[in-house]
Amino acid sequence: MTTHSTLFHFHTSPSNPFSSSSSSSSTTNTPHLHLSCSFKPKPPKPSSSSSFSFTPTPIPARDRVIDFGKHKGKMLGTLPSTYLKWVSTNLRARDFEHWAHLADQVLNDAVYRDRIEWESAENALSGNRSNAGGVSELLAISDRFGWDNDDKVGWSKVNFELLGTSKGGRIPRRRNESVSEAGEESEREKKKKGSEGLGEKRRERRERRVRMQREEGGVGKEEEEKVGIVEKVGGSFGDGVRLERRSRKENGDEDNWVVDNSKKFPGRESLLRKAHSRRTPMENSKENDTLASCDSSFGKLPDHLLIEIFIRVPVSEWVQICCVRKQWANLFRGECLWQAALSMTFPLASKAKSCPGPIPRGLSKRRFAALYVSQHIFALDGEMDEIVGHTYLFLKEQLELSSMPPPSGILHGTMIDQFIACGKSRDMAHELASQIWLAVLDNLEETEHTFQILKRLAQEGDVFLPYPYSRSIKVQWKVFEKLFTDFRDCLNYVDYYDVLACAKNKFQPIPSIWLGH
Repeated sequence: MTTHSTLFHFHTSPSNPFSSSSSSSSTTNTPHLHLSCSFKPKPPKPSSSSSFSFTPTPIPARDRVIDFGKHKGKMLGTLPSTYLKWVSTNLRARDFEHWAHLADQVLNDAVYRDRIEWESAENALSGNRSNAGGVSELLAISDRFGWDNDDKVGWSKVNFELLGTSKGGRIPRRRNESVSEAGEESEREKKKKGSEGLGEKRRERRERRVRMQREEGGVGKEEEEKVGIVEKVGGSFGDGVRLERRSRKENGDEDNWVVDNSKKFPGRESLLRKAHSRRTPMENSKENDTLASCDSSFGKLPDHLLIEIFIRVPVSEWVQICCVRKQWANLFRGECLWQAALSMTFPLASKAKSCPGPIPRGLSKRRFAALYVSQHIFALDGEMDEIVGHTYLFLKEQLELSSMPPPSGILHGTMIDQFIACGKSRDMAHELASQIWLAVLDNLEETEHTFQILKRLAQEGDVFLPYPYSRSIKVQWKVFEKLFTDFRDCLNYVDYYDVLACAKNKFQPIPSIWLGH
């Protein structure tokens, strides 16, 4: 324990020996006491809040949203590579120079390279390239880029609309390819750091010299790969795609392999021919071998590539595709194919607002069917397209699938409530409901169940309902017209005169074609 003597030092002023006697007679001098502490106050520590500095994370160039042009509002990583190259080349002036530098960064980004590779696969699927080779071309692209087609979990996480950005995921690759890609990126970074000190002109001269050496050396790596694929296939890809060797001796070039594609959609004809061959035997052994090779090629394709092929085939042929393989039928039962078809055929469907009402919208398959019906049956445009399609499907299912459907007044009132809930006027709701009734009655199959439904609708009693919940005269006339024309032979003597009496009570006069049993 420290004592006070160590903590404090006492200092007293010495007495003055030369003081006069007169001063001694005066007041006694008191010694001055000085206290000094050995502890020195430490400076206050800075608060933690003052030492913390917030540095915002910069947004990558691929996630920046463009604010001009035809792609306004989209991220740079979702734009086509041709558009980014155009921005990088032509917009290097004034206010747009910043976007040209961002485009250069995106084109050199490893994440955006997945979109560039996927663009080549899309060109092969849609037949935009003159040398598209169908399934063989897709397999060649997959092998060249090192995609792992067996990784179904990885492919399910890829969002192809946002591919090339931080939110779109990455294309799964084989392990050795990913390791080599990481090595290439590190080497590329080293080369980039080493070449920063070099001048721009020196770098261009070196690149030009390397390019000339490659051209003088002969066929490049990509051409060797193409020739190897062609030799394995045997010079023909099928489906109107044939291989030709054209020489250009006039220019001094070597012979080049050219793939001639006479079909706009490669692989479609072979797909339909294969579906037809399941029913009729093939007479030509050569065609049988071609179909067998196509079958094996299609078997190697993963599900996401099959979906991209199927959604480009007309909808009328989807039923035949489902009958070819169980794997393909399972794709049409799933949700992924319908989501892709919905986004491709109806791109504005994702922006449509969900309207309230008693009729649900359902999943992607239901929405695709509703939009397809509204486009091809009603030929409507606008926000009401999907609502009209859902109402049509609702009424047709109630009449065809239900063993005992509700009365027509309830069905008609449900449709009216749906349109009014979506903001339509009473007159417009009544008109749309009448059009849906007429379209459903025209498209009913001629079965015993349909006959019973029509007879029940014709014999329903007149119940007073306020406008617009009462059925229109056109709908009631259509019911009797189908009974007396399409189902006249199904009516017996008693039913015929009962239905005829109901028609005379509602319409006067009645057509002469309705008379006579």
